Amino acid sequence: MESEVAAAIRELGKLADRIAATVEWDKLAEEQHGSPSLPPFRIREHYRQEILDMYWEFFQLRNQLQAMLNRVDIGGTLEQRAQWRRELASIESGIQHIDQIERYIRG
Repeated sequence: MESEVAAAIRELGKLADRIAATVEWDKLAEEQHGSPSLPPFRIREHYRQEILDMYWEFFQLRNQLQAMLNRVDIGGTLEQRAQWRRELASIESGIQHIDQIERYIRG
């Protein structure tokens, strides 16, 4: 179980990085949308859907990870569990407007 938690934390971190990169591409597309000197990005709507899909995946993985961390039989020392929780909190804090986005996605 310990290796599953560590792997889930790594995967969540990678997903958070992908979300951040895609959001930046979306911002660039928004900035360039009205620029007469540059051709418009045609993939903007694709990015919007991709971002929502990644957020959904992020929330699902985060919830699975939280469930694992709440299990009694997870293994690991108390310090290791505390470290995993800190890592999870750090990843979550890197996602801007996480509460608003989660409410939007869940409807």
